[in-house]
Amino acid sequence: SFGSFQIVRVLDCQWNPVPRPIMESGGLLLAFADDTFVTVTADSREDLVKKLESEGKNILDFFEKNRMIANADKTGLLILRPSTSKAHAEPISIQLCGSEIRESQDEKLLGVCIQNDIKWNKQINKVEKSQAKSKQIHN
Repeated sequence: SFGSFQIVRVLDCQWNPVPRPIMESGGLLLAFADDTFVTVTADSREDLVKKLESEGKNILDFFEKNRMIANADKTGLLILRPSTSKAHAEPISIQLCGSEIRESQDEKLLGVCIQNDIKWNKQINKVEKSQAKSKQIHN
């Protein structure tokens, strides 16, 4: 089955719990500070695109009703799939309010780099660099 994070970063808003009724496809919607993300699963590529576009529209409608502003330039799409999975490896894109949102290989979520192949190389490198800088400052 397909799985996905759709990450929508929001400007100038405060965290509000999002009511479950806006999630029509059974996705999981979470929000913290100015990050909002939804997890959707599907049995086919076509179903995944349909669900993501539907949930994306629902989220943007909710933002509009609550005077929150979504930034399409900071919206990401991450499809989690093992590196051994070659099926349906062609990147997915969805349409949201006239903007094309393309699948990426990694996204930063609450400060953590999540990769589509479910590995942690980029996050580990980020932490190692941070530790190296910290050691330089303290020496």
